[in-house]
Order: sequence, then structure tokens, then C-alpha cells
Amino acid sequence: MRDIMEAPPPVTEQNKDRYLEELSKITEADDWIERHSTQNQQESPVKDIVDCPFCKRRLRIPHGYQGNVKCPQCDKYFTKKSRGRITKKGKISSLGEGVVHYLLLEAAVILTVLGLMGIWFTFSILFR
Repeated sequence: MRDIMEAPPPVTEQNKDRYLEELSKITEADDWIERHSTQNQQESPVKDIVDCPFCKRRLRIPHGYQGNVKCPQCDKYFTKKSRGRITKKGKISSLGEGVVHYLLLEAAVILTVLGLMGIWFTFSILFR
């Protein structure tokens, strides 16, 4: 069996207010449905797949995103520019890490110099 729907009468001056009232109710209902719809929440934004330039891990970045990205695997930062271009940045180190690296470098230089001086001293004594 088919349901038969009747066409509403045309809008006239006498029934214009009733139609406007029904139209506002329909608009309010549509707005409410759109605000409370789970379909909008389920749609995930489009993501680009980008490889970390340091460890080659594949990362999902929102489409159109431009800026710094931190790889969760190697903790290094790189910049994703438009159209997927990538710039390496490396890990952002703290001041303490910088001081430790500086001291290690200085110690390596001092040990190298002392080692060379020891070799020079040994050869200067042997070949007098």
C-alpha cells in the first residue's frame, strides 16, 4: 500500500502566518539536528601521511597543516610546509643539555691536546 500525501494549499494572505510559523519550527528543528548530530563528530578530518625525515616513521598530519611537527618516536622536530615539503629541525635541547655537550666537547679537546703533547714529549726524548 502506498501513502498518499496531499499537496498543501498555496500560500495566500490568509494562511501566510501559519506557513511562516511552520517554517520557523522546521528551521529550528534542522538547526537542533545539525548541532546534536553524531555524524559530524564521526567524520575525521583528512590527514596527510608524512615520513619523519630522521627515523622514517609515517605520521598522519591534518591536511593543510603548516608548522612544526614532533615525531613521537624519535622526539625530533621538523617543519611541514605546504604541499608536503619538510624541513629538518632536530631535537630542541634544553640549556642543561647544551652545557653538558659543551663540557664534553671541551674535555675531548683537552684530552686530545694532552695526548698529542705526550706523544711529542716521548718522541723528543727518544730522538735527541
